[in-house]
Amino acid sequence: MKTSLLLSRLSAAILFLCFTLNSSGQTIIFSEDFSGFATGSHASPSTSDISGSLDSRTIQPGWSGYKVYSAGGEIKTGTSSIPGWIETPSIDFNAYSSQVFLKFDISSWPGDKCTVKILLNGEPIGDEIYPEDEFKTIIIALDQGMNSGKIRFESQAKRYFLDNVILETDDLTAVENIRTDPDLQIRIFPNPSADIITVSKIGNFNWLEIISLNGEIIKKFHLRGEDEIDISTEGLRPGEYFIKVSGKAGSSVKKFLKSR
Repeated sequence: MKTSLLLSRLSAAILFLCFTLNSSGQTIIFSEDFSGFATGSHASPSTSDISGSLDSRTIQPGWSGYKVYSAGGEIKTGTSSIPGWIETPSIDFNAYSSQVFLKFDISSWPGDKCTVKILLNGEPIGDEIYPEDEFKTIIIALDQGMNSGKIRFESQAKRYFLDNVILETDDLTAVENIRTDPDLQIRIFPNPSADIITVSKIGNFNWLEIISLNGEIIKKFHLRGEDEIDISTEGLRPGEYFIKVSGKAGSSVKKFLKSR
């Protein structure tokens, strides 16, 4: 778990069972922060394969895996030569009629060219993931109408780190499902832009995110009451992105095009 304030496993279990994000209409239906995997560190994971004893460390029992290693509040799966995987317990979706989203943080072993597939009941969901050295948050919308299922994070090659696995409903980061008050619509200009965009009418919001078309949060900014902000698009590949702002007032999303 990548945070300076470590929750106890009991507190995390209470959050798993009860926590509702009232400000945005989100409900967490499953959560694992891997805080029970305390030995080792990100820089130096434990060398003991704990695939056979995951239930002693996870919030909810029923996890399974292969080549899983503790990494100081995260997990590492796989070795330099053997791919690994980890799979959730069976999760019941019957009680949730709204869209369910899978959110997780993932990174590669430094220098490894890793490929990871996400599977639901053995079937791939979302695109193949190519983790980088730094953690990134990935969000995948699950097909509606699913009764229950197990989600597997499976390496096709090399090692990866995994943290903060969450299943929640009506995730406002899933840009295609955001409902926005017209009075809160933001403006982006110039659009398209090659280097810098200005985002205005943001005074009612607390956070701004740049999100790729597949739901990956590329950049995140804390807003402090300013009405507009200039953002460099340097480092973004040419193509379409979303700007999402959110706060107590609601949320607003607009698409912009990064030109060459």
